[in-house]
Amino acid sequence: MKRILIVDDEPDLLDLIELILTNEGYEIDKAQNGKTAVELASKNNYDLIIMDIMMPEMDGWETIKTIRAEKKNLTIPVVMLTCRDNSQDKYFAIQEGVEDYITKPFTPNQLVSVIGNIFA
Repeated sequence: MKRILIVDDEPDLLDLIELILTNEGYEIDKAQNGKTAVELASKNNYDLIIMDIMMPEMDGWETIKTIRAEKKNLTIPVVMLTCRDNSQDKYFAIQEGVEDYITKPFTPNQLVSVIGNIFA
């Protein structure tokens, strides 16, 4: 079973994504901020991280860099899931090695399809 870490500061969105992905057979962990995400990624092994960009304290970019600084996490695929829909952020995502970039609002089918392609 694939294990996914979802990081977003919106609890309702975390719950929705968890429901969608649990129904697809994935094991889910959730974090409402970057600090918690870093702690979870240090203790656990993930097959994928879904990350918001705009979060308090530590944004998504800083969180990913901190998580990937640990050798075991260097190759974890990351999907950015954010309301930021500008070309600069998308370009930065490519530079940071992000697998995909989904803008909010999104459909459950879109999310499941992106994840399925990553795991294919």
